[in-house]
Amino acid sequence: MAWDSGWRDASPDVAEVVDPPRRGPGWARPVAVALVLLVAGLLLFARLTSSAVRAEAAPAAFLDSYTVELDIQLTNSGDDHLEITPDLPPLAGMEFRGARDTARHPVHAQNPIQLPAQGRTTLSLTWQVTDCVPARAAKATEITLPMLVRPFVGAADTMDVSAGTLYDLTPAVCDQHPGRGVPRLVGQEVTPGPEGVSVALEVFNGGGRPLTFRAADLPAGWIHLNNVTASPDTDRQIPVGRERTVRLRFAPHDCSAPIEGPATLKLRFDSGDGSRSQLLSVRLAESWANLLGVCSPEY
Repeated sequence: MAWDSGWRDASPDVAEVVDPPRRGPGWARPVAVALVLLVAGLLLFARLTSSAVRAEAAPAAFLDSYTVELDIQLTNSGDDHLEITPDLPPLAGMEFRGARDTARHPVHAQNPIQLPAQGRTTLSLTWQVTDCVPARAAKATEITLPMLVRPFVGAADTMDVSAGTLYDLTPAVCDQHPGRGVPRLVGQEVTPGPEGVSVALEVFNGGGRPLTFRAADLPAGWIHLNNVTASPDTDRQIPVGRERTVRLRFAPHDCSAPIEGPATLKLRFDSGDGSRSQLLSVRLAESWANLLGVCSPEY
């Protein structure tokens, strides 16, 4: 469309007619702004909540030569109640034995530790040595223990707790017997019967590597090795710091048993890579006749 703007302007003015800009519904923009503010608020709340938690590891406490307990002091300086669950990685040569709160109740994903607002509590973590060789090989490894921190509102966050090196958590057995298991007799029971004499021997592994029971070696000259039976394969391994039962069975009134001397034998175990055996001498009775009964050809 063109028109004459006056006599002083000889050039025509040109006007362009365009459609007015399209606008969305009136409620869309406020809703979008509200959603952005809500998300930002939740993220900020979760960040503020997680930063209000402090965790500090106490020096390791060794419960015995095989077990270590580590206390984590948790402090909540915020105003929100929190739930905290350990999410621990495996440690070389160590087995995690559980987490407990100050009342010694188990702590796990279904039962997290409770940390009230402006509160403080202690989380106790326990490990036991399973094999000193990998534990010692990784002794310089820095240990970081992740904790899941879950507020009442918002997503869970992860808090890392520094616990020193693996060497700091390794019990004394890895200094005393780092390369082998050590069998020790801690109990025995003899049960005579008409079909045979059963002997149960409780063996404890006091060394730093697992033991595997292989055989019972009878005195020289006694050829009836079939009179001795061992535990099933599932019971043959003795973990570090644990005990297992080795079961032996003898024929009663066996005339091939030695006549003189006490009733003794040796239990043979493999330790570590099996390159060498560990022997445990066991005295069962004052004599084989006392153990098996007087020699009788009828048996």
